[in-house]
Amino acid sequence: LRARVRVARNSEYLGQREWEGGAMVARSLGLSLGLGLSLSLNLAASHKHQHHHRSGGSNAGEDGAKAGAFEDWIFALEWQPQWIEGHCNDGGGKLGANFFPDSYGATHLSLHGLWPNYIADQHDGKSWPQFCAGADGNDYTQCKSSGGPDFCYPNAAALEAFNVTDRWMKYALEYSWTELASHEWAKHGGCTGWNQTYFFRVAEQTYSKLAEGPGFDFIADNVGKSVAHEDLVKAFSSGLDGKSPGFQCAKNCELSEVWTKFAADPETLLPAAPMDHSDEDSCGKCDAVKITKFDGCDAPADTCVAGQQGPTCAYDPATANTDADPCKAHQDCVRCAKSDHGGTHYCTSAPL
Repeated sequence: LRARVRVARNSEYLGQREWEGGAMVARSLGLSLGLGLSLSLNLAASHKHQHHHRSGGSNAGEDGAKAGAFEDWIFALEWQPQWIEGHCNDGGGKLGANFFPDSYGATHLSLHGLWPNYIADQHDGKSWPQFCAGADGNDYTQCKSSGGPDFCYPNAAALEAFNVTDRWMKYALEYSWTELASHEWAKHGGCTGWNQTYFFRVAEQTYSKLAEGPGFDFIADNVGKSVAHEDLVKAFSSGLDGKSPGFQCAKNCELSEVWTKFAADPETLLPAAPMDHSDEDSCGKCDAVKITKFDGCDAPADTCVAGQQGPTCAYDPATANTDADPCKAHQDCVRCAKSDHGGTHYCTSAPL
């Protein structure tokens, strides 16, 4: 397989460096997780012990924390169709141009990130470390704004290994076409004390193991449907020793993310036994959770598609949402939306 891809460097693409070549063969890793993973590797940076994210208020994350000093993990998965369907025309960018109805991420959960996490009582009420004082000597607080030092971004070795068609371009498309890979490394990866390649490998192997579980199958079998919240919990917890993830829902009870939690092995820091994370379940208020289906960003210009912008229109409060609304002339459009995007109004299929 050949891949010609770019990885974002904050808002600026590393277009200066394009990777063109065969899919890299995954190295043998050595890891012993409560997830049942078994991997073998040499660490260039070893450890003796050792979303827009989580809730908890502005003081929940500890900037400049010591790398490798945490107790557990949050492993976040995202439902890509829920996000991309509303950004086909205004924010999808490179991701929107490279995400299709037959993409792996259109029917499977995608990788969001692997986040070191605290037991808050042991860290003066802080819930997680972020932008840490890295074990590599780097100060990752310098990465909080765009244009940070080179260590804030995926390095050549990580890009060459992971930014290929059977890795990020499959299960983490947002890593390849947005700034997410840089964000995840700078905010979270630098807090592990690991080098980049190892950090991304552990994330990949954790993802791969979860992808074998009943939760992933449940999602894939119900794309485009609404499912009972209790059935969603049951599907995932049955593969996590009975522990429940924290499900995240967006508007209208649409599934957005799945946050699983694992203890950190006290010696290696690797994800170990599953832990309950139901206290971070924003979908709990929903009797039914919608698993959004992605039908593409190329709907005909005169048609409205649920979750996407329709044809442009001139908003007039006198005719809006009446039989005289100009959007009534377009297929499946019901009104001209009052809210604008950059000064432009669009027809929508969503009734008031």
